[in-house]
Amino acid sequence: IEADGSNLTSITLDSSIAPGNYKFIVSHRNHLAVASDALVSLTAGQSAQDFNSFDFTTNANVKAGNQTMLKPGVYGLRKGNIDGNNVINAQDRTILRSAVESVGVYSDFDLNLDGNFNSQDRAISRLQPDAIAML
Repeated sequence: IEADGSNLTSITLDSSIAPGNYKFIVSHRNHLAVASDALVSLTAGQSAQDFNSFDFTTNANVKAGNQTMLKPGVYGLRKGNIDGNNVINAQDRTILRSAVESVGVYSDFDLNLDGNFNSQDRAISRLQPDAIAML
């Protein structure tokens, strides 16, 4: 999902995945991961296009309501997991306080994904409540 919650992106499943029931997990470098609440059934010969109908933007499909509301009725990944441990807490905010700002350089600290790490990202981090990914 794009940052505005309106543009869906697709995934490609490896053709070697055996048919069966799976939990699907979506993770991102500095966001909490989310998992499908129910098992998702994959059948032999199922294409990635068939799977792409699974909707992670609704809390009904996500285990423990692990997402954050982007706009009414649309949910997305919770920002602020700076150290990648699937927990957002004071440790993440402390890391950001001492990090050097950057412009146009890839940074794990870029929470709003605008290509820069600056005070806006620090503000996003300060406003995030502590949370733990329930996978």
